[in-house]
Amino acid sequence: MNLRLSFLKAAVGLITSALALAVVPAAYAYPPGQELTVTSDKVQVRHYGNVTFRATKAKPNTSVKFVWNGRTQTRTADGSGTVGATFKASSVGIFTARVTNQAEAATAKVWVPRLYVHTRERAAGVWNHLHVKYAKPGAVVKVVVGGNNYFGTVAATGVAEVKFRMQANKGYFNAKIYSGSSYLGFLQLRSV
Repeated sequence: MNLRLSFLKAAVGLITSALALAVVPAAYAYPPGQELTVTSDKVQVRHYGNVTFRATKAKPNTSVKFVWNGRTQTRTADGSGTVGATFKASSVGIFTARVTNQAEAATAKVWVPRLYVHTRERAAGVWNHLHVKYAKPGAVVKVVVGGNNYFGTVAATGVAEVKFRMQANKGYFNAKIYSGSSYLGFLQLRSV
C-alpha cells in the first residue's frame, strides 16, 4: 500500500508541476528563452544624419517602444518579432537607445560627434587642429584637405585631435571628416 501511495503522490506531483508550467507565461522574447535585442545601422552618425534601430526577438505582433535622444516612436513587431525605427540626430553627444517590449528592455549606444577647429581662418599652408568630441573610443578619424589625408585616433575620453595643413591656395575650402568609412561631415575653412 505504501508503494501505491508513493506512486500516487509522485504522479500528482508531476501533474501539478506540468500544470504550473503550462499556466506560467512563457518568456516575453521570441522565441521563448531569448532576450530582446536592439542594434543600430551606425555606431557613429553625423549631426543631423539618420540612424535606424532594429529590435529583434520581440513578442510577435506587439508594440515595441523606441526612445532615443529625447524622442519616442512606437512600432508593431512583425510575425517574426522584428521591427525598426529611424531617428534624426538633432544634437551631438553620446546617446543610448532604449527599446522596450512588454516587460523586456534592451539598449544600444550611438555616438553623434561634434566637429570643430582652433580657427576657421589661417595662413595658407600652416598647421591647424581639428577636434572631434563625442566619438566612439578607438575609432580612427580622417581629415581630407586638398587631396591629403590626416589621421587621429579617438581616445578613451571620446575626443580626438587631428593635426592638418591648411590648403596651400588662398581661399575657402572644405575639410571633409570621416570616422572609418563613415562620413561625419565637413568644415568650411579659409586659407589667407
